[in-house]
Parts: sequence; C-alpha cells; structure tokens
Amino acid sequence: MRKGLIGVRSLLKIPAIFAILGAVSAVAVLAQDQLSFKNFSIETLSRLNGECRGSTEVNYRSQRLRSPDGKTSIYFNGVIRRVGQNTSRRGGVGSIKCDPYKLETPAGELVIESETILTKNLSDLGFERRFNGFYIVNPVAFSPDSRYLIARVDVSSNGLDAWTGYAVLDSQKDYQLLSLDPCKDTDFGGEYKGFTSPFEIIFDCSAAGEVYFEVLNLTRQSISRIPSRSSVSNNQIRSYGSVFSTFEIVRVQQFPRQ
Repeated sequence: MRKGLIGVRSLLKIPAIFAILGAVSAVAVLAQDQLSFKNFSIETLSRLNGECRGSTEVNYRSQRLRSPDGKTSIYFNGVIRRVGQNTSRRGGVGSIKCDPYKLETPAGELVIESETILTKNLSDLGFERRFNGFYIVNPVAFSPDSRYLIARVDVSSNGLDAWTGYAVLDSQKDYQLLSLDPCKDTDFGGEYKGFTSPFEIIFDCSAAGEVYFEVLNLTRQSISRIPSRSSVSNNQIRSYGSVFSTFEIVRVQQFPRQ
C-alpha cells in the first residue's frame, strides 16, 4: 500500500505533456454538474480493462476548485486498481470486461495550493474509515467563508453498484473529515444541491419511492431531515468556489499476472 502512495507523489513531478495518456475531454464543468462526475467514473472504470489475470492501475487528477476568498486552490490525486485473479476471464457486464476481479484504491492525496503547496494522505484524513473499495474524489464546493471543503466521493465495490457519498473537510482542523455523513442510509447515496445559508448545506437523498432531503448544519455539527425542498426556493440555494481545471485521467499502467 505504501508503495502505491509513493507512485502518486512522484506523479506530481511528471510534466503534464508527458504524463497524460488520454485525458477526458476538457469541457466546461460546474462544481455541481452531477452527470459529468458520473461520466468520469464510468470512463475511469473502463480504463481498468486489460489482461484479465493481470492488474491495471489508473492515476487520475480531480477537478481543481478555487476558494471564494481566492487564497486557496484544491484538488485530489488518486490511484485506483483492478486486481485480476487466476480464474479471471474475459466477460462480465458493465465497464470492466473481466470476471472475477477486485477493485482497490491503494493511494490518494489532497493537494492544497496557497502561498505554499501542501499534500495530505487521504487515509490520514479519515477517508479509508468511511469509504471502502474503489472510490473517486472530487471537490465540489467551499463554504462561503472558505473554511470548509465539500468533496464528492463516487464509490463502488464491484464496478457496477455505484454509491455517491460526501465528505466535509475542515481547513482549520488540518482538513480532517467531519463525522457528519449525509444520505448515508440510502441505496445510491445523495446529491449535493448547495448552501441555503452560510452554514447550512442541502442534499437530495431521494430513493425509489421516497423523496426527502437532508440539511447539514456546520455550526451545530448536525444533520436534519426534511420531507421535501418545497420550503427552499431555487433562488435561495448558492454554491461557492470556482472550477478552473477539469478532471482528467493522467496515466494508465498494466501489470502482468503475479
């Protein structure tokens, strides 16, 4: 595991023109563009194909988000891996055309650019305790005061069943994850909608046959459930932070069977 992390850190030193082996098309992406995130996850999964009994690794870089005060820029680097088995053969359904296989996230880091550049291991921030298996992380918003970062986490244990979670990181506490976990009890996770006040974030947790929303309160450090968004008009919802670089697949590596 530690070996994979070294690979991510060394990736930062590779000139972009050399490292990019098929970046996702650079289209305009808003921080709340849910479809773009889903398409990126599907594209990333498809790059994990290769010799079925071998392994394939994909290095990705998330979209870059600038804080409302303009002082900080944030992005994530990550490595995801498909591990083949002796019995793996070509076939299966979904984006990965091998079966069986195992998905892993051996390494990931948060990069913070301000007056200096800092990197933080995602496992040290609490990601591995909350998210299992394969996951891709993208920053989607800051709080209005630039203190809190909201990150979208697309999770899958088998390459088919997708779940979308969210992590809230506190810059004043070394970017540790808050214990708050919106939409955690739904089958497919939730969808970030935006801020309804400087300290309240609304998430759509609707599932089949049930429509409801959750409000995460940063001041109280709590989550409350509301049956609908009817009490919140669209012009009350705001999102903070500006996207200035889209996500991309940086490198794909294939390894023979061990």
